[in-house]
Amino acid sequence: MNEEQRERWGSRTRLENGLEYEIHRSGWGSSERFICISGYNGESPVVEIPAEIAGLPVTHIGDFAFLRCTHITGVKFPENLTDIDAGAFLDCTALSEINIPGNCDGFGVDAFKNCPNLSPKTRALINERDYFGGALGEDEEPSQEFKGAKNERRRSSPK
Repeated sequence: MNEEQRERWGSRTRLENGLEYEIHRSGWGSSERFICISGYNGESPVVEIPAEIAGLPVTHIGDFAFLRCTHITGVKFPENLTDIDAGAFLDCTALSEINIPGNCDGFGVDAFKNCPNLSPKTRALINERDYFGGALGEDEEPSQEFKGAKNERRRSSPK
């Protein structure tokens, strides 16, 4: 893969703290780029996700990025994080301390499934913001109030 292809499609890179990431574009033909965390190979029990990598905002945690990282007890997300994708923290059984930033309302299916040590308050917050349901891998429904607010925001956002 040449440099132009890496730039277009994203590439996986390891950082010193064990995080792997990909550079993505906001849409076809868009010049806006963002970082998606795609994996973790670190040993620290508390992971701090930076707000920026290589001058680009970290806005996504990718599918299965922290799958079965059973040694992780806490994750500190940046305020600009918007999406936590499917299975991102699946089977992170020791995970107990996370902050959900105010703009983060995109949760993939099973994003936090089998994370039994998350506090009831954190679980309730995830459910409240979980538009499609299923982020905790349970049959809990997101609140109707949040569903309405998210639908309204999508209708009013510029295309």
